[in-house]
Amino acid sequence: MNRPAPLRSPVALLSAFALVCGLLATVLALSATDAHAAAARIGTFTLEPAAGNITDARMVNTATSDAACPTPVNPGDPYVRTGLALPKPGSTFEFGITRSDVGAPLDSGPFTTTLPAGAATLETTLRKVVKTGPLDGTYELRLHCNTALGAQTSGDYFAATIRVTGENWALVQVLATTVNLETPAEAVAGAPLKLTARLVPEAAVGRVSFGFSATGGGPYTEVGTADVAAGKAELTVQAPATAGYAYYRAEFTPTDPEAYNGSADEGTVSVVAATPTATETPSNTPTPTDSPTDGPTEPADLDVTDAEGNVLDANPTLEAGQKVLLTARGYGKDATVEAVLADSEAALADATADADGTVKDYEFTVPAEIEDGDHTLTLTEKKEGGHSVEFAFVTGADATPTPGPSDTSAGDSGGSADGGSAGDSGGGTAGGSDGSGGGGSGSGGPLAATGSQVGAIGLGALALVSLGVALVIHVRRKGLLSFGGTAH
Repeated sequence: MNRPAPLRSPVALLSAFALVCGLLATVLALSATDAHAAAARIGTFTLEPAAGNITDARMVNTATSDAACPTPVNPGDPYVRTGLALPKPGSTFEFGITRSDVGAPLDSGPFTTTLPAGAATLETTLRKVVKTGPLDGTYELRLHCNTALGAQTSGDYFAATIRVTGENWALVQVLATTVNLETPAEAVAGAPLKLTARLVPEAAVGRVSFGFSATGGGPYTEVGTADVAAGKAELTVQAPATAGYAYYRAEFTPTDPEAYNGSADEGTVSVVAATPTATETPSNTPTPTDSPTDGPTEPADLDVTDAEGNVLDANPTLEAGQKVLLTARGYGKDATVEAVLADSEAALADATADADGTVKDYEFTVPAEIEDGDHTLTLTEKKEGGHSVEFAFVTGADATPTPGPSDTSAGDSGGSADGGSAGDSGGGTAGGSDGSGGGGSGSGGPLAATGSQVGAIGLGALALVSLGVALVIHVRRKGLLSFGGTAH
């Protein structure tokens, strides 16, 4: 028996190597081309009816999109059909559910298309994804745009979500929300300013991001966030240090974007300069101007004096048993104000605001058993979201006052945002939509495509070099080519 001779010749080996490199270059080039054709979500759609049984022969009657199909690749072959499919999680493969009949062109605006019964029920299609066990859960459905020939010239799709419970399914419909931002009409420069965002419907759950801008219309810088509770989110910020107009924005982000959409609202606050208050000072005591100029200052809504009437600086050092008098402003008329000393079980008497909303000369005595360190006394109006004023002080002979909450200014800008957004991305080219699924190829994006192209070019070049070397060796052996000598 004659056996094939082994590829021991350099010419044969180089030729085989060149062939392999050429094939790899072709594969990489094709994969790079396909990477640019990745499917993308272009909108959403609703179904009629919006619920049913997974064993029904005809799942739905119609599907309605919120936008038009994209422009066809070939203008002479417009979209006239749609295909409903179930994507396979973690893959570009899709299982077809049903395909519409021929209708009007679908790329002129939002459309409603009729969907007949498919080749299989929804239950049968779901079993291709969930092999065993209950089918309960949420699933994405995709609606593709098809040409008259039934081919998809674009993998782009409209998306919808259904929830399966037992043998029943229901469309997860996104409800619209409305945010109303409530701000005071006027605020004192540098003073606390409360922002309240009220959400409709109240059942919506999520977080509100509050932003500030020194000019109308933004851009807005986030100054803080707050979770929504019972249809409301609140945040207290510090008004700008200079008089003028301040612009604020509240933006709601839902926890479940499949149930509710986001919304936003804006508000304007007139910021006025703080009015200095004259305080009588005994002639034998230093005036406020004699105090260090580099120390913290009291907020505009709080004045503190000792028992002799001497004005105290912010974060003063007090002794156990010492009495001070506090005047706090900003409460409601005749409001009841509760006094609470943080980290202390001392029972303190309530105060009552006057007709102007001011608590005057509230007597506070430092508890005898207080520990050395930083302390905060809070005077809060007894109602939901009531106004509060804080008095920070220090106890202990060696204590060094530290800046309190009122010593840092939010200014005109806030902190950093806590979220990020995640976008929708398509799988690959969708499969057939008439009952049988088709495969597709995924995409690594523009960078992945560029890498593939570079690899293809390199392999192609290596293949050509290998063929050239093989050709030179071959012709020299045959005596058809020589370098500086005579051919034999």
